[in-house]
Amino acid sequence: MKTRVSLAVVVLTALFLTGCFHQKQASNGYAEVPPMLSIVTLKAQVAVEQGVSQNGESAVLEAVGGMNSNVVDWFDEQGLELKIGTVADTAVVLVCDQGTPVYEDTYCQPGAPDRDHRGSGLESCEITMTEQDVLEICE
Repeated sequence: MKTRVSLAVVVLTALFLTGCFHQKQASNGYAEVPPMLSIVTLKAQVAVEQGVSQNGESAVLEAVGGMNSNVVDWFDEQGLELKIGTVADTAVVLVCDQGTPVYEDTYCQPGAPDRDHRGSGLESCEITMTEQDVLEICE
């Protein structure tokens, strides 16, 4: 009898944990990305203004990590990739999930990311903003 009760507890626990995992997967975990992305874009812009971008994307990402390693670590823990570029002297940050663009943002507009690429069909984790796009967003 004790074996049946123990087995029932194990099965119910497994079902509960599976449900929790499925719930997180269903939401794609993207709800927390915009506020974290805002922190990255602000730090990236500071790095660009300090001239760090002259040393390439990895130098900017390293500088952002130096300013706030927790936020860069958070993206790594979520399995999300960060691409950082400079367009019209403005930092542009792209978040990708398994090589597919999710959000693209500058520091110019607080709140939601400047571009939501989910469902756009883009399959390359490359910054899409042009100089004209950035000038319009940041005016």
